Amino acid sequence: MKSHAYQYISLIIDSKPLYRLITKIGRASNIILDLEDSVGDPDNCELTKSLKRTARTNLLNLFKENPDIKVGLRINAIGSSEFKQDLVLLNKLKWVKWDFVVIPKLESSEMLTKYAMALRGTNCKGIIICIESEKGIKNLDSILKNNTDHKIS
Repeated sequence: MKSHAYQYISLIIDSKPLYRLITKIGRASNIILDLEDSVGDPDNCELTKSLKRTARTNLLNLFKENPDIKVGLRINAIGSSEFKQDLVLLNKLKWVKWDFVVIPKLESSEMLTKYAMALRGTNCKGIIICIESEKGIKNLDSILKNNTDHKIS
């Protein structure tokens, strides 16, 4: 059985120390830059919005300064205002060749299709799905069977 190591890194870190961290950890595992759960305060919505703006700025600066790094990106859940902002950012970073995009909180094959359509035009080798609910677990067979055209893991 083939296995892969993944390391999530919050994008709250400024771009220069973030790059140093990526280059050190990236030798041992696949890096996932996280715009979702590692960015925010569950008790303070306004602070979370501010932190997510900072994270997107850090990501943009990281790639302006280091255009050839190879990483994955975890985005926010579809339907959220944060997801819409992630799409705006991805549009600004169309030239980036993502190793993969991690989509959170997937619950159905229809939801995966919506993600895939929203991410069309994004330069990514694959999609990693995160099943985080009972509904997602119940629908996992359907998700995998009905979406063979998406490059999912």
